[in-house]
Amino acid sequence: MQEAAGIGTIWDLIAYGKLDNSINLIPISSEGAMTYILNIIMFMPFGFLLPLIWKKFSEMQKNVVLMGFLMSLAIEICQLFNIRTTDIDDLLMNTLGTLVGYC
Repeated sequence: MQEAAGIGTIWDLIAYGKLDNSINLIPISSEGAMTYILNIIMFMPFGFLLPLIWKKFSEMQKNVVLMGFLMSLAIEICQLFNIRTTDIDDLLMNTLGTLVGYC
């Protein structure tokens, strides 16, 4: 069997069993409220500062929230390849934090 060169794919990671317990797709299933609060606080500056830096985001709340969602999604996808926990709760709370920061 010939080994492939370069970085492995997500399918390679699943085949070797490294992702079995590191993906949580069940919303609001994490233990402890502190995890939720810290994720919200972490993304509040993003929602607050994005409209100040770029004027096109100052009039459109949905664009700011969408950018917060996409930034959080990018972080969660990167965590897949670093053998870290990917959690839907992080995605939801980071997006909520962006909205709170915008408001």
